[in-house]
Amino acid sequence: DLSTIIDGKLDLELETAVNDLQASLDLTDGPLLRAAYFQTAEGHSDYLLLIIHHLVVDVVSWRILTEDLVTLYGQFSAGQPVILPSKTTSFQYWAERINKYATSETILSELDYWNKLAKQVVVPLPKDKNGTNLEASAKIVHVTLNKKETDALLKEVPAVYHTQINELLLTALIRAAKHWHGRDSLLIDLEGHGREDLFEDVDISRTIGWFTSAFPVHLQLKGISDPGESIKAVKEQYRKIPNNGIGFGLLKYLNKDPDINSVQPEIGFNYLGQFQQNSAEHKLLGKPFTAPGFERSPDNERQHVLEIGGSVQANVLQITFAYSEEQYFEETIRNWAEQYLDELRTLIRHCQEPEAGAYTPSDFADVELDESALDGLLDELDED
Repeated sequence: DLSTIIDGKLDLELETAVNDLQASLDLTDGPLLRAAYFQTAEGHSDYLLLIIHHLVVDVVSWRILTEDLVTLYGQFSAGQPVILPSKTTSFQYWAERINKYATSETILSELDYWNKLAKQVVVPLPKDKNGTNLEASAKIVHVTLNKKETDALLKEVPAVYHTQINELLLTALIRAAKHWHGRDSLLIDLEGHGREDLFEDVDISRTIGWFTSAFPVHLQLKGISDPGESIKAVKEQYRKIPNNGIGFGLLKYLNKDPDINSVQPEIGFNYLGQFQQNSAEHKLLGKPFTAPGFERSPDNERQHVLEIGGSVQANVLQITFAYSEEQYFEETIRNWAEQYLDELRTLIRHCQEPEAGAYTPSDFADVELDESALDGLLDELDED
C-alpha cells in the first residue's frame, strides 16, 4: 500500500520494493515467481508486477502469459465463462525428447561444424580499461532508427536479397565492428527462440518455459566492402548454421564436448522481434512498468563483454548496447552504436537502389551451386 506516499518519493519507494522482490527469487528453495500489486494515491496509476526467474520463462512465454492475462480479465469482467486456448506439450515431455535427440546421429553429425568453429583464432575486443565485468558496473546505451527507416528495414529490404531480419542486423554489426577495431571477422553469441520444429508429436507453441538457444556465429567479410556483397556473404555464412544452432547447446551441455566448451564469444546478440500491443492489451495493461528493478544480482559476472539487444517497439527499431563502465567509456560504446545505425541506414539505402538485389546459392538449397556457378546460370537466363 503506497497510497500515502507523496509524489516525490513514490518512484524511490517503488524501486526499493521491486528490488527486494527481484532479490527474493531463490533457485534452490523457491519461489521462482512473485506477483505484487502496488496501490498508489488517488489520481495515480496502480501497478501489477509479475516477476519470474529466467530459468522457467522466456520472451515467447511472456507473450503467451500476457495474452492469457488479458483474455481472462476480459472474460471475468464481462461475466463470461473462463475459456483459454488448449494447452500444448508439457515442458517436461519436450525436455525428455530433446535429451534423447541430443545423442542422435543428426546432432552428432554437427560436431565437425562446431569443432571447426571452435578452432577459429579470435582476437579479444579492444578495451578502454582493464576493470571488472560485474553486473554492478553494467551500463546501457540506447539508439533507435526512426519509423520510416524501421518500416523500410522490415518490409522493403528483406525482399531485395531474399534475407531474414537477423541476417541484415548481423551484416550491419560486422561492418560497424570493422570500423571500430579494424578486423573483418567477428565472433558472436547469437540467441534464438529455441522452439524448433523437431518432433512430430511435440507442439510447444503455447508452452511456458525457457527454450532459448544460444550458439556462436563466426562471420567474415574478408576483402568485402560493398553493402550488397556484404549482405550476400553474411547471408550465406548464416545459413550454413545447422538446425538454427540448437545443436550447439545440446552438444555442449548434454554431450559435454571439450572443444565446444572452449568457445566463449565476447559479444552477445539477441533480436527479440516486434512488440505491438493490440487494443485489448493496451486498454488493460496501459504503459509498461517503468521500474522493473535489478533482474540480475549486482555481484554476478556478466557473460559477455558487450550485450547487444534489438526489438521493434512503438514501430521503431530500438538497439541497446550493454557494457561494463569498468572496461569502457560511454563515448566508446556510443560511437560504435551510432556507427551501427549508420551501417543499417547504408544497407537500407543500398537496397532501395533500382539495381540492387540478387539470389545466392542458399536460395536454391536443393541444388548444389556455388556463387560463380549460380551467377553464370542467371546470366544465361537473362540472355535468353
